[in-house]
Amino acid sequence: NFEPFSYTKIETNFTGYIPFFGATLAFSARGGTILNTDNSAIPIDERYYLGGRDTLRGYVEGTIIPQDVCLVYDNKPPSNLNECAETLIIEQDGTPVSRGGNTFALLKSELRLPLGDKLSLGLFLDMGNLWVKQPTSNNLRWRFGTGAGIRYKTPVGALALDWGINPNPREEYNEEQSNVHFSVGLF
Repeated sequence: NFEPFSYTKIETNFTGYIPFFGATLAFSARGGTILNTDNSAIPIDERYYLGGRDTLRGYVEGTIIPQDVCLVYDNKPPSNLNECAETLIIEQDGTPVSRGGNTFALLKSELRLPLGDKLSLGLFLDMGNLWVKQPTSNNLRWRFGTGAGIRYKTPVGALALDWGINPNPREEYNEEQSNVHFSVGLF
């Protein structure tokens, strides 16, 4: 049964590069929000997802649960149910699966140190988060990813192999402590 929906999606991206004693400091600021114009549900495939090689490199691809989503274990509602934009029901010992969010903020920084003509080392720190509703002072928290990787220049772009670390994994979300990411191209 098809239900019509209407929304406006707004995104912004700013990227810069600064030479730094033979190295390069790269940084990026991204953000986005979905404005629901008719109070209909936003389709899952139109929402924002964070985690992985292009966003927060200490996390598995697309797995960050929005800050204002509450987990419900074994059908027992959380004590802070009135603060939940959405609930996610989790079976015993299950891993929650992100349904994405309607607002995100992401800041990435990377120091690229040359190791030769085609090879370089990247040291990075990423921070960001995801929300279903517009963040408030009560739920404006940041998730961090840090780590290092090797970059190899090719004619079609840099190949990157990164080891990302999640310095504060959420145990109840079964988040991993670290992840390896491969990508073609850099921000």
